[in-house]
Formats: sequence, C-alpha cells, structure tokens
Amino acid sequence: MPNVGYSKYQRCSYLSSTIHVGLKTKTMVKNVLIFRSKCNDDKDDNYEKLLSNDGYNVKTISPIQFQYCNDSLLKEYLKNWTKYYGIIFTSKRAVDAVQFVLKDEQNLIEQWKKKKLYCEGPATAKLVNELFCAQSVGSETGTAEKLAEFIVKDVNRDEKFCLLFPCAEMRNDKLPERLTQANIAFDELTVYGTTISASLESELKDYLVEKKPDVLGFFSPSGFNNVYEISKKVGLDLENCCIVSIGDTTSKRVRCITNDKTIKEERCLKPTPVDFYETVKKMCGPV
Repeated sequence: MPNVGYSKYQRCSYLSSTIHVGLKTKTMVKNVLIFRSKCNDDKDDNYEKLLSNDGYNVKTISPIQFQYCNDSLLKEYLKNWTKYYGIIFTSKRAVDAVQFVLKDEQNLIEQWKKKKLYCEGPATAKLVNELFCAQSVGSETGTAEKLAEFIVKDVNRDEKFCLLFPCAEMRNDKLPERLTQANIAFDELTVYGTTISASLESELKDYLVEKKPDVLGFFSPSGFNNVYEISKKVGLDLENCCIVSIGDTTSKRVRCITNDKTIKEERCLKPTPVDFYETVKKMCGPV
C-alpha cells in the first residue's frame, strides 16, 4: 500500500483490517467500542447510529455509574435564585441533579428560566431547554474552556453576576480558573460523583470473546481510568487499538497513563456525534 495520502493511523488500520484473496482485497468491518454512560434519553444513540450507518460495528459499554449528593444543599442554592445572574451546566448529569431537586417546584423553575442558562455541548443544552422551557446559551462552544470565555464576554457586569455551578466531583479546572481570573463570582457545588460500573468487567469480557476492537472511544478521564485498571485482566490490549478521546481532559489522562509514544490516540475536541464520527474516520479511514 502506498504511503501517499494516508495518515499513519489509516496505514496501520488498512494493513490490519484487510484480507487478500489472489489479486483482490476485501476490507473487513471495523469494530468500534465506545465507553460511555447512556442516559434514558439515548434510545436513539447518534454516536452509534452515524458509525453503524457507515458500516462500522459499534458497541457501547458504560464504564462508570453515578452517585448523586448534596440534594438538600443544592435545593437551598436554587431557592436563593435572587442572588444569581445564571447557572452553568457542563454535563447532563448536573442537569439531572437539578431536575431531581426541582421536582414539584414549578415556581423555582419559572424563576430560573429567566436567568442565563450556560451549557457546554448540545446534548446538555437539550436537557436544559426541556427542563426550563427556555433557550440556553453557549452550547456551540463545545468545551469547558471555550464556554468560560463565552461567559466572560457575555456576563452583564452592571447586574448581579454571581453564577451557580453544579458540577461533578471530578471536573475540568479550566472553567472555574478562568472565571476567577475574570473576577466573576460563582458558587460551586458538587452534585454527583462516579464509581466503576459493577458490570464493566463482565461486559468487556463477553465482548472480547467475540470481537477485537479496532477503535476505543473514551468520554471521561474516570471512564478511561476504570477501563485501564482492568484492561490486562480481561485481555484488552490498548496499544493495538486506536483511541479517540473526547475533550482535552480525557486526552491528557490517556496520554498520562499510557506510553504516548506507542499509543495511537486522537483528541475529539467537541462532544458531538458528528465530531466523534469524523475523528474515528480520520484514524481508521472509510469502511
């Protein structure tokens, strides 16, 4: 196979995913294993759908499970709505936490829908828009760092501009650091944490009995940590797979834990199905 016009990932994938019969070459289906926690609203999963429609064999396994916390304190923060200019959501789970404590609190929902609803990514924005029946802002930024810049430019400093930031126990530092640099006040509250999924090891073992993944997709640092810890035990060879990391934080975790000189890893900058699909194609080439 000539090198011209192909990336190192495509050359590697081509050689490992074709069989030669006489003078003919038959391309084998590429297996994509996604480590991502699905929500109840993910019945029609576009991450899987886009790849499946293009001929990839796709499977999703959840590497983490969520534990919500500080419900009572979060409700007190939300009741004190007059203090805040807006609220920041950087994950769907943070929206879930707020939705839970606002159950049967329509008056509070009405008050918060008048505030600025800042969101990272379209999936999170969709949930926020549905919860508050209002239009969120900032979802097109796609990353916490870019959302922070959006907020800095968007905030009306003539008004009260303290923001509420419900977040995960493990969250990206760049957003709060940037807000602090810009002297924007915010109240940060941890509303959920993560633990390893109880079914991760068994699901991964079952998958590896039948298939060998060509591409692994990781959506969070904690998800990668959990998979890495059991990879040798279940026989998952990370160095012989292409890895797609969603976001800068996940990418840094992958490169920090693995030998980034031998690992085939590509960062997907935006957490959208289209961007993930394009990154997989960039590494593997077409099916």
